[in-house]
Order: sequence, then C-alpha cells, then structure tokens
Amino acid sequence: MEAYLDHAASTPARSEVVEAMLPWLAEHPGNPSGSHRLAREARRAIDDARDAVAALLGADPGDVVFTSGGTEADNLAVDGVLGIRGGVAVCGATEHPAVLDPVRLSGGVVVPTDAGGRIDLGALADALDAIADVRLVSVMTANNETGVVNPVPEAAALVAELLRTGESALGRVHALWTLQGLGALGADELLVALSDSSPGIREQALVAAEERLPSSAPLASFVADMAVDPDARVRMQVALTLGRVEPSEAQDGLWRLLARDARYRWTRYAALAGVGDGAAQLLRAVLMVEVAQDTDTAAGLLDTLRHLGAMAGAESDAGLTATVQLASRPGLAPSWRAAMLDGLADGLARTEAPAQSETVAENLAVLLGSEATPVIRAALRVATASGLGELPARDEALERARLRAVNSELSVDTRAEDVALLGLGTYEQVGGTLLALMESTAPPALQVLAARELTTLDGPARGAAALARFRRYGAEIKALVLEMLLRNRPFHELLITALETNVLTVGELNLDLEQRRRLLRRSSDDIQARAAALFGDHEFSNRQTVVDQWLPEVVGRPGNPDRGADHFQRLCAQCHLFRGVGHPVGPDLGMAFTKGEEDLLTSVLDPSAAFAPEYANYLVETANGELLNGVVAAETSSSVTLGRANGETSTVLRSQIRNLRTEGRSLMPDGLEQGLDAAGLADLLAYLRQHSH
Repeated sequence: MEAYLDHAASTPARSEVVEAMLPWLAEHPGNPSGSHRLAREARRAIDDARDAVAALLGADPGDVVFTSGGTEADNLAVDGVLGIRGGVAVCGATEHPAVLDPVRLSGGVVVPTDAGGRIDLGALADALDAIADVRLVSVMTANNETGVVNPVPEAAALVAELLRTGESALGRVHALWTLQGLGALGADELLVALSDSSPGIREQALVAAEERLPSSAPLASFVADMAVDPDARVRMQVALTLGRVEPSEAQDGLWRLLARDARYRWTRYAALAGVGDGAAQLLRAVLMVEVAQDTDTAAGLLDTLRHLGAMAGAESDAGLTATVQLASRPGLAPSWRAAMLDGLADGLARTEAPAQSETVAENLAVLLGSEATPVIRAALRVATASGLGELPARDEALERARLRAVNSELSVDTRAEDVALLGLGTYEQVGGTLLALMESTAPPALQVLAARELTTLDGPARGAAALARFRRYGAEIKALVLEMLLRNRPFHELLITALETNVLTVGELNLDLEQRRRLLRRSSDDIQARAAALFGDHEFSNRQTVVDQWLPEVVGRPGNPDRGADHFQRLCAQCHLFRGVGHPVGPDLGMAFTKGEEDLLTSVLDPSAAFAPEYANYLVETANGELLNGVVAAETSSSVTLGRANGETSTVLRSQIRNLRTEGRSLMPDGLEQGLDAAGLADLLAYLRQHSH
C-alpha cells in the first residue's frame, strides 16, 4: 500500500474540491475579466466563491483575495504591506522562502535563530530597537520542515514594548498593526496608542479599536471622550468608530462632535450615521451647546438639525412630539426652527402617519403663527405629514399666504415665499389663486412657482382648469401643465378629448417619445386606441436598425471634445455624472473611456439593449391615479423613492402604491441621435473617451 506523506510540500485536493472545480476547468472556459456571457458567468462564480469564503471567515468579501497558492499569498502579504505602507520588514532565518525572499529583496532584516532553531528573541529585540520604521514582523508559528514551534507570544510582547517606547511615530504605528496582525493587540496596548502624542497614531488606534468597542464599555467610554481631541482628523475617526457602539453609549461623544464640528461635512455625516434611535434627545443636546457663528458652522449646524429632525420623524410618535416641542422653544433662530421641522416632515413622509397628539397640535399652532415664512412652511409640512391637516391655525396661515401672494405691492421675493406655502393647501383653498398667477400677466418667476405648486395638489378639478387656460400660458408653464396632465392617468381623458375636439393640436403639444408612451402604452385601452388614432404609434421600436445606420458614419470619425462637452451638458447631464458635471441618476460615465467606440455608441443609441438592473425605468401608479416613473433610488419598509432627470426624486408610501412595475427598459430614452448629426455623435464620443489618452 502506498501512503503519501509529503503534505508539507503539496497536499492532495479533497474530492469535494475536485468535484466543484471540474465544470469550470472543462465546460466553462470564460475569462472572468471579459464582457461576454461566458465571461460574466465565470466572474459570477468567482464572486460567489469570494462571498462564501468571506462568510466563513467573518470577513468583508472585498478583503478576500484568491491566489494561485501559498507562495503567491505569502509574497503578496509581504510586498502588499510594504508597497502600501512602506517601512522595514523583519522575519526569522527559518521562515519559508515565500516570506524570506521578499523580505530580503525589500532590504528587510533577517533575525537569526538560537541553537534549537527558534527565533532569537534577543536579536529580535535589538532589531526592533535599531530600526525606526518597522512595518512587518513575520514569525512562523511552526516550521514546515522541522516542526519547531516559535515563541510567538514573546515576540508579540517585544512588539508591544515598541508601541510604548519607540521614538519614531512611524515605528509605533507599525508596531500597532503588527500586534493587530498577530492577534496580540489587547485593551492595554490600545489605550496606549489612543493616548499617543501623534495624531496619526491616535487615528489608526481608533480604527484598530472598532472590533473591541461593542464588548468593552471602558474602551467605548475612552473613545467617546476623544470627541474633544484637538486634531480634526482624529475627531472624524472618532465619529466613524462610535458607529460601532450602541447609540445610547455613543450619544455623549456624538453630540459634542456635532456641535463642535458642524462645519466639517464628512465629520457631520459620520456622527449622524452613528445616532440610531434617540435623535430627538441628541437634538436637545445640540441645541444647548454654544457654537461658533461663522458661515460654515452655521450652514453645517442647519444641516445637522435637518438630519436629526428627519431621524426623529422616522422613529416614533415620541420623536415627533419631542422635536415639535424643541422647535417651539423661545429664543431659537427661525432658521433653526425651519431646519428641524423640514427634516421632521421628511422623516414623517417616509413612514406611516403617527397617532394624533394634543401636545403636537398645540405646538404646531404656535409655530404656524410665526412671522417667518420658512417656519410656517415647515410647520405646514409637519401638520400634513402628521395627520393634523384640519388645524384652524393651518387654514389661517394658508389664507394669509394667499392674500400676500396676490398683493402686487409686495416684492416678488416676498410673494414667492408665500406661493411656495400654497402648494401645501388643498385645491379648493388655493387652486384659483395659483391658476391666476400662472397666466402671463403675473411676474415670470411667480408663474413658474405657481405652476409647480399646482402640480403638487390633489383633486381632479385642477386638470380641467389648467387645460382650459392652456393657450394663455408661456412655453415653460405649458410644459409644466402638460407634464401634470400626462403624469396623472385620470387627466388622460381630458387631454385626449381636447386633442380630438381641436381645443389643442398635436403639433403645439410636440410630445416627445416618453410622453407619447404614457398615452400609447401606459393608459387605459380606450385612451391607447384614441391616442394611436391621433398621432400613431411612433415608437423607435427597432433600435438595431438605428445602430446599424450610425455605426459606419461615426466610428473612426475624428471628434472635437470641446464641442462634445456642450452636447453632454445639453443631452446627458440631466441623468449622468462625468468629471463632476451632471446628476448621478444613471451610471457614472467616468469609466466610459474603457469602452471601444462601437460599444459606447451602441450604448448611446440603444440604451435598453443592455443595462444594469438598478437603472431600469419603473412605473408607479398610486392609489389616486398618479403615474410616476424613474429608477428606484431608495427603498424602506414603508416607502419607495424614485429618481429622475436633474436629480429630482419622488417618495411614495407603499400603502399608496397601486402598482409598481418595470417594462424592461432603461431610464434613458431612445432617440438621442435626433438631437445630433454624425459629427455631433463623434464629438460626444471624443469627450467621453478623452481619458484614454
């Protein structure tokens, strides 16, 4: 019988491994870096394997790297650490060549062994004392050839001493992460590093402490006290690290961070991410703190109050009550009140309406009597979202706003603030005023504002009233009214009838592709038939024909990137971000230069031929017949948020959704080539691909 005993050199593969790998070695030859179907399948298999390994190890999938074997893995560990961090590597003379060779090649130090073949601890201590920037210490637990077991705990203790006494800050931070890698970084060592004189070491120690915070109250308390650290980068990391602690334990540190560092956006966001429940309590703490009154701090504080208000609104009835009480406190600046209330209304809009409260009603009545229009608007939003729309104070506030909106003796800016309030009323209360302001006799700015607010109102009467005045409106107002009519299915009958009776003409509407689709494909059977009879089914149904037509005209044609930038701004920036310009509704085009001309042009001309699922165009029909479309930008258990061109969003409660579906098409519409000739398309491609040169 033959027995294989050289497992230290090469271990036979388990039968389960062979069975799992055979299909990928024999039947699926795809290169996982490619873009075709077989390649994508191979890539998916690797990603699945990475996820499985990460779950087994309790790691992040992004931290799992597959190598061809142990030698490559050891090489990568040494070279990767030194390549990223620099410094000097130290190892024992009996390390495997996969470690020993890259340490030597990097100029590292090889420590001799004692007579028993173990690493010489005295020589290791001398090396650590002599080298200022030790980054990596590799000590083999058990030698693969001799079986000798090295004194790893004692070696770790030497590194820990370097953390305490090392003269070089770089050496101390290297010691910190060496101990982390050895699994020898304890609470005592962490406290030493968290108290280090170097801000960089304190920052790194905070990162290393994150895993231990949930199980160590003293350590968590120490980190919370670091919210007053003199270094801004350290305070930023404190905010991130406190996110690993129970919110109740982190609040003390968080409110100090939010108050002190309101002007630093990313510190603010990091602190807010760790709030959890208890946002109203944190609001109270922030309001009690004296803060600097510079412009950046003031703007940052308003953003903080808005975010905390939104969190409180999503929490519970208690969050609503506490926030409204806080906003009603005497002495608060109107901007602070408005920020808290606007945030609260946003949070309430994403959850089910809370139980009505007498305390909330009383406080809202006080706020609705404010002299500051932004406060009134925010309070009106909260009243609506909290189910208190019948408050007498609400009606009184709307009537005051209505009278000011039509008062020509007031400035346009003042009247504009009041027009913005009217969109929070009912059609019966404010519809007539908004319709009058939309006509060409009103100041242009008020026309647009009035039209936008009218589109937000409920009620069927607004559609017929706006349509009856259609030819009195300017071009921008006509576009807004048309969008309102198309967006609401109950209004489709009004629009089609107006076209059939020549109240309006097809030509003056100038419907684009997406607008025609709403009538031809997304309305009732009757409306679809009548629409087709009026202007036919002018769909761009065969996009491959368009692609085949343009490819020979554009591919290989020199383009002008400067002109392409103008085309991008006009046609693409509403939904795409490129080089910091545009809106990130669809895919970021920063990597467009990696595509060939043919592939990129095909994506432009036939956007629905292949697109990521997150960019599918969804159609939402609400309980009141409203039609909304866009990509699903965010979802919660109670709401869906759709994103559209120019960064516009609509949030709909799930309880109000009658139907949610996708038609298997990209949000990007067909027909972009209608706005460009071959030269223009070449210019656009040149602009998007200029990073390749």
